[in-house]
Amino acid sequence: MATRNKNIKRNALTLVSVFCFFISCGQLPTYTVDEGFSTGELFRSHHGVLDFHFLDDGRILVVGGVDNIFVDGAVQTAYGMINDNGGWDGEWGVEYENSVGEIIPQNDGYVFTTGYSAFKILLDGTPWSYEYGDFWSDYFIGGTSNPYNVQRLWDIHQQEDGSLLIGGAIATDTLQPGLLRGVCRLLEDGSHDSDFPAIDITPNNGGGMVRRIFPSPDGSWYISGGFTAINGHETNHVAKLTPDFQVDTEFVSPFVYAGPGVANEDIFLVDSQSRVWVSGFKMRLQENPTDTIQMIRLLPNGAVDDSFTSRLLKKNYPDEYQFKYTGALSALELESNPGNYLIIGGFSHYDEIPQACITVVNDSGEIQDHFFQGQGATVNDYSPFQSIEMPSIQTVHEFDNGDLLIGGAFSSFMGETQYSVVRLKLGVLDTENQSALSNKIKLWPNPVSDFVNISIDGLNSGNVKILNLAGALLQSHELNGENLRLDTSRLPKGLYFVSVETRKGTVVKKMVVN
Repeated sequence: MATRNKNIKRNALTLVSVFCFFISCGQLPTYTVDEGFSTGELFRSHHGVLDFHFLDDGRILVVGGVDNIFVDGAVQTAYGMINDNGGWDGEWGVEYENSVGEIIPQNDGYVFTTGYSAFKILLDGTPWSYEYGDFWSDYFIGGTSNPYNVQRLWDIHQQEDGSLLIGGAIATDTLQPGLLRGVCRLLEDGSHDSDFPAIDITPNNGGGMVRRIFPSPDGSWYISGGFTAINGHETNHVAKLTPDFQVDTEFVSPFVYAGPGVANEDIFLVDSQSRVWVSGFKMRLQENPTDTIQMIRLLPNGAVDDSFTSRLLKKNYPDEYQFKYTGALSALELESNPGNYLIIGGFSHYDEIPQACITVVNDSGEIQDHFFQGQGATVNDYSPFQSIEMPSIQTVHEFDNGDLLIGGAFSSFMGETQYSVVRLKLGVLDTENQSALSNKIKLWPNPVSDFVNISIDGLNSGNVKILNLAGALLQSHELNGENLRLDTSRLPKGLYFVSVETRKGTVVKKMVVN
C-alpha cells in the first residue's frame, strides 16, 4: 500500500507539473494529420490494417485483411511494405491469401498470426516452407506436419528466450485430441514445448478459448477469452497466471459468464501498475448483472478498481452502415505525456461524448479532449460497390518524438480522406493567441461567477466545451448563432479551459471562476 501511495503521489505531481507548464506557456498537447505521409489507396479495404512492424532502414511492414489493395489494385494480399513517407515499396512483397492479425519479429524473420494458424516468413518475404521445404510450426493448420487439433489460434506473445506463447483452443496431447488447452508454447524452432504446464479451459468443447495474453510488470500473466474456469478455478472470462504459468487462485473475475462469443470481456491493456483494463460489448458484473458496460479496470487481485468509473462505449451511426464490434481493442500509456492513456477501438461515443474510435483519458478515465478534440475515424467507405461500414481503429504506434501511426478500417480521419493508415504529428494548441481566429472569439465576464457569455464574430456555428485543469470535459454546448450564455454557478472556484471548435479551427481560452 505504501508503494502504491508513493506511485499515486508521483503521478499526481507529474500531472500537475505537466499542466502547469502548459498553462504557463498557454499550450496543450494535441495531434494533427501529417500531410507529408500518405499511403493513398493502398490499404483501402473492408478489414483494414491490423499491425505494423518497423525496419531499421525506415520501412514499415503493414498487415491486415486479405482484401487490402496494393499497387493500384493489381495485387490483393494480406501485407505489404511501405517507405517512411507512406509510399509503396515495390521491391518487397509476397502474396498471402489469408488475414494477418499480428507481426511477431524474430531473429531470422517474422511470425504472422491469423485466426487459425501461425505462418513464418523470412526477412526478404520468402515463406519458411519455400526456404526449408517444411512447415515451421507444429500448429500450422493445413500442413501435413501438424499432429495437433487446433480449434482456434487467437493470440501470440513472444518471450525473451524466443519461445512463443499461443492463446486459443489447441489439443497438445495427440492421444487426447478432444482435450483442449487455452495456452501452450512453441519453442524457437517452431516445435511444441511438452514441458509447458497444462492450462485447461472450461468449456472444453471447442467453444471455450483464450483470446488475449498479457504480461504484467510484476512477472505474472493475464489471459482473457470465452471460459468459465482455468484448470478448474472458476473465474469468468479473465484469469491470472503466476510467473511460472500456474493458475493464481487468489484472482477471481467479477464478470458474469455470457458464453464464448467475441463480444464478451477481453483485456486490452495491462498498465505499469499491473491494473487490468477490460472491454466488451455487453459486459456484466456479478454485483449488478442487469446492467451492461463496455469498459472497466480491475486491480491485480481481480477486484473492480473504484478509482476508475465504469464506462459506456457506443456506436451511433446511420442505420445503413454495416455493424461492427463495439468496444476498446487496444491502448497504450503515452510516453510523451505520462499519465494519459490512448484508447482505440470501434466506438463513436465515450460516455455520451463524441469520440471517433480514438480517445485519450487520464488515470480516472476522464477524457483529455485537447489531444483529438473529438475527432478521429468517422466512416469506412472502402468500395463504390459495397455498403458503407462503421469505422474502427485497430493498432497504434507511438514514435520517439510523440508522433503516432494509426491503422484500422476507415476512409476518413480528422475530416481528411485517409485510407486505413494515417500518421499524426504531436503539437500544441495555443490557448492564448491563435492568430485571427482567437481575436474573433470573446469570453466575458472573466473572471466569472454565475454565468459567462461567449461570442464568435462572423461565425454562427460550432461547439463550446468547458474543461477542468486535468482536461476532463465538464460541459459541452452547440453554438447556434454568434452568442452563447452558459451557466457557471455550479463550477467550483478555480481555473478552467473553454474550447471553442469552429469550421475554421479550434481555440482554447482560460476562464477563472470566482
